[in-house]
Amino acid sequence: MLVNHASDLSLDPGAHVYATRAQNDIIGAAGTATQWTLGPEPDKPDFGAIRLEAAPGPAGPLGTPSVDAHSSYWNPGNKALLNMGTIIAGKPPRTSSETDEPDPSR
Repeated sequence: MLVNHASDLSLDPGAHVYATRAQNDIIGAAGTATQWTLGPEPDKPDFGAIRLEAAPGPAGPLGTPSVDAHSSYWNPGNKALLNMGTIIAGKPPRTSSETDEPDPSR
């Protein structure tokens, strides 16, 4: 995202911007280094996206971030997969601030 804020994406008024990141995703370990190549981290609160839950993904050796976690968003059972499917279906996703199970009627 080579914009500083979700509002800079030139979307229609009222459009939603969603972001998620697995706890063990290797991209999180890159920190500020990726800011120069990929832009600000869209899952950070100051970016302005609606943050969605994701499973932590598999950790690397000694609990370090991993490429496997970066590739785990589409794995069956991952909350990120459920959220992406829910968004594609035009329904409200489960945000990172929700702690209970998603409403099956969504």
